[in-house]
Amino acid sequence: MTLRAPIVGWFHLGNEEAAKARAFLRLCNGEDSVDELGFGILRDGFAEQFFPGTSTIMTEARYLIFVAAIYRFVERTLERRKAAIPDPFRRSREMQDQLRDVLSATFNHKEGHGVIGISVKEPERYPSAIYWASLRTLGIFKLAGASEADYLRVLPRYHDLVRVDENNGDPVAEVGPPPVNWDRRFDLITSVLGVESKGRFPDGLSFELTEPEARYLRDCYLGEDHASPPASGIDKSLLAHLIEKRRKTAFEFPWDVNVPRHLDEAVDDARHFSALARGATLQYYHWLTDARRSEGWSAPDSDLRGWFETWWRLGRPQLLEWKEDEFLTRRDKDVRTVRNDATFLKTWLQECRAATSAPEFLADSGVRKLIVDRENVCKPKKARLTYKKHLENWKRVPRESASPYQLNFRAPIGSMFVQSIVRGLESPAVGGKARAS
Repeated sequence: MTLRAPIVGWFHLGNEEAAKARAFLRLCNGEDSVDELGFGILRDGFAEQFFPGTSTIMTEARYLIFVAAIYRFVERTLERRKAAIPDPFRRSREMQDQLRDVLSATFNHKEGHGVIGISVKEPERYPSAIYWASLRTLGIFKLAGASEADYLRVLPRYHDLVRVDENNGDPVAEVGPPPVNWDRRFDLITSVLGVESKGRFPDGLSFELTEPEARYLRDCYLGEDHASPPASGIDKSLLAHLIEKRRKTAFEFPWDVNVPRHLDEAVDDARHFSALARGATLQYYHWLTDARRSEGWSAPDSDLRGWFETWWRLGRPQLLEWKEDEFLTRRDKDVRTVRNDATFLKTWLQECRAATSAPEFLADSGVRKLIVDRENVCKPKKARLTYKKHLENWKRVPRESASPYQLNFRAPIGSMFVQSIVRGLESPAVGGKARAS
């Protein structure tokens, strides 16, 4: 028998895939404090319904324009002279680095203004990886399901499809047009950035959307007119509604704004679910803190009992008359039977309603077992209340909050999108340059 020589190689992830892998590993390691008890799928279902085209790690809406402009420049260069960009991946990163430098200079190289990667030369996530899924959701990038890495792999050969000389010199054979990668309407606004001619972003660039850019993003959410709404249905989102209503002020939660009638029920469900998640999460951290102290380990200096008292006073009353069975039916697609979501929520609510005081509910051994079991289901090999080695490594607590809510369903990012687009629609003179200070 002849043995084949072994194949030695490595697997290289694109930036988007690497970011997803890191996020997955953080979940496996229990480092995501927002989803300690497995609320993530229900949380994200609401977030996608209310604020599609957003994610929690976004900083500014204009990055959608920047990233699309970079790749349209790359494609147009390839159309004119394929050899001009031998490595599209490297060219895209160079342009994103130059964009970072321009924006950093605009803000005097100070952090806190939304510039991605301002503190490092090689960021863990480039803007294109952060905004790629949103470019697909909004219809700016047209290849459904294609990741940035997929797109970059085929891009060097993409324009071969329109070259007769690549067709073995056969003048008779017909060559069909390549698939459409980017929304053709987007090309009408890229000249404002000056990227098309030079491949560089101009000095003084800011995050203020120009009027054409803001109108374009508005149309991505609402459609060019009421007769042709986006096929994705995002025109029914809360984000689209607030753009249409020209909402100018910030908001923290979906229920902080006037909600369209068709979202009334969903927003009410989200408000109740958020209150439940806050109460259960505070209990979880309270028991983690107690468990560390019982082992003689240091514990975070946080007033968890005080926070829980506030939640009991403001959050629990919302849950007393909540019809959770109807909620579970409405959110059926996000309720996982493998984790017994329905049983956990209903049992926890039953104990919550039966308790007569915050200290009683916080110290309830039956509820503690319920949450211990829940953690074991959600992360069976990383459960901190079960395994001391993971408890020993824990040092995180939820943020202090005067409200009873833990989950905001990406409302702050949605608020930023709305305000940015509305400002652009109403301030055509800004032109995307830095405002005078």
